[in-house]
Amino acid sequence: VPSLGDKRLPQSIVVVEVDLGVGEAVRIQSPLRARAV
Repeated sequence: VPSLGDKRLPQSIVVVEVDLGVGEAVRIQSPLRARAV
């Protein structure tokens, strides 16, 4: 069923984008936390 494959690809891409976004947020927050402490 091609529809399932089409749905899986966008989901995997979204997951990767979310992971990258979280990684960037952590990188930005870690220096701020270090400065605060």
